[in-house]
Amino acid sequence: MSKYVRSGSKSATKLHDMEIVLDTMKDLGEFIEVGKIVTNENPEDRKKIQQEIAGFIETLGIAQEDLLINSKYDIMLFEKRHKKKFHEENY
Repeated sequence: MSKYVRSGSKSATKLHDMEIVLDTMKDLGEFIEVGKIVTNENPEDRKKIQQEIAGFIETLGIAQEDLLINSKYDIMLFEKRHKKKFHEENY
C-alpha cells in the first residue's frame, strides 16, 4: 500500500507521444512527471528516449541536475523522513 499523500490536484495531458503529469505531494512538493511508452527493449533506444524527455523538460526551465529519473514518491518520502529522524537523533 502506498504511503504518500496527494495534497493537491493531479493533472495529466499528452503532448505528441509523451504523457505529462503535474502533481503535488504532501511533504515533498510539486512534481512534473513525463513519460513515454517504449516497446523496444534495446538499452540504447531507451537511453535515447530518456535523453529526449530530459531535453523536453529542460525547455520548461528545469535543469538536468534537478531530474529524478525512476524515482518513486514512497522512496523519496521515506528518505526525507529517515534523514530528518537521523538529524534529530544525532544533533
